[in-house]
Amino acid sequence: MDNKNKPAMPSEFEYKEGNTTIHEINTGITKLEHFAGMAMQGLLSDSETGAFSNKKLVSCGVDIAELLIKELEGRKNES
Repeated sequence: MDNKNKPAMPSEFEYKEGNTTIHEINTGITKLEHFAGMAMQGLLSDSETGAFSNKKLVSCGVDIAELLIKELEGRKNES
């Protein structure tokens, strides 16, 4: 699985049902979805982008998220 499709904030937990221990992982939204939502939030807060169509805002949000993930992956590989 590539980095952008990994969970943004996974959580693991265990609980018992009778004599059985159940281990679950909640993956939630992906890193790409999380970063795209944050980018769109920023774009929507700027009065200059108010004239953008919804489709353009969504496209820009995803583009920004993908660029951020690519940049972070590059920096991770440098260290």
